[in-house]
Amino acid sequence: MATGGEIAEIVLETVDDDSFDEDAVIKLLNDCISMLSRRLILPSLDTEATVTTVTNAHSVALPATFQRNLYHCQDGNDWNAIEVCNSKDQLSRYFDQRLVKANTYVKGVAAVRPLLYYAPRPIVATTLTLRFQRIPSVITDSTEMDTILPQGFSDIFENYATWKLFSKIEQGTDGAKVDTGYYMNLFLGMFDELKSSLTEGVSMPAPPVA
Repeated sequence: MATGGEIAEIVLETVDDDSFDEDAVIKLLNDCISMLSRRLILPSLDTEATVTTVTNAHSVALPATFQRNLYHCQDGNDWNAIEVCNSKDQLSRYFDQRLVKANTYVKGVAAVRPLLYYAPRPIVATTLTLRFQRIPSVITDSTEMDTILPQGFSDIFENYATWKLFSKIEQGTDGAKVDTGYYMNLFLGMFDELKSSLTEGVSMPAPPVA
């Protein structure tokens, strides 16, 4: 498995410009996973965390690791089905006036960063288990890159960082940035392959509540 530091070494050898160092490449690796995590549902970022409702408000803070794609919510009773709504408005309309009334159980939730909204408001504090896409961990020189993406796609980081460094070097005389375009196309091609490979085996929210 290649580490962040090993990928940085490969990128620096390819670019061969003393104005860049390992820290510059590691930053680009983090930029890459941040971008990928906003555009794709990555299995490695699927996680679970809990929040506890309060009796005097209709929302609590989402877990600090929450990024997006809340697809499941379950209360401490396990059997109580909780609908995941796409917005506060949808939550309010679906549950009508129950949004402003206290009740025994939470029936629906909506994640609107930085808060999780719920309805009805439970009369006792309730622990809710959430499943969602988390914020990626920071990549360092020791990070095992093959643990981030499905097997066979770790080169996408190398292509992204090389592309971005060449784009700073090449001046584009006569409109041509040969190395920049080459590595950009490698990245985009692998991105499309990765996107296609993720059509199965990822967790998504249920269809919007009508």
